[in-house]
Amino acid sequence: RLHTISRFFTREDYDLPKPAPACYNYALRHFPEEAEQAIGFEDSFRGICSLEQTQATSVFIQKKSYPLWEEGADRADIHAPSYSDLSLDLFASRGLLQGKGP
Repeated sequence: RLHTISRFFTREDYDLPKPAPACYNYALRHFPEEAEQAIGFEDSFRGICSLEQTQATSVFIQKKSYPLWEEGADRADIHAPSYSDLSLDLFASRGLLQGKGP
């Protein structure tokens, strides 16, 4: 399914590493019309700290056994133990799928 992704961003594309938001801000600048509907997924505390500094909705994917789970979950807009625990209903209930077709 990676062939459906139109653009990849790598560490060489921006200057400051996480927890600076440079990586996310760089990507958001490339998609300004979609930026207000952006959703970012992170599985580390450093990553969620980076993501929370942007306009994107932040999703923290991590099990409660993760040492910094509580801190990461508190910073995120949404948190779940795995991707399979996420649903379209969850995103829709937060107004994140407005205007999206089937």
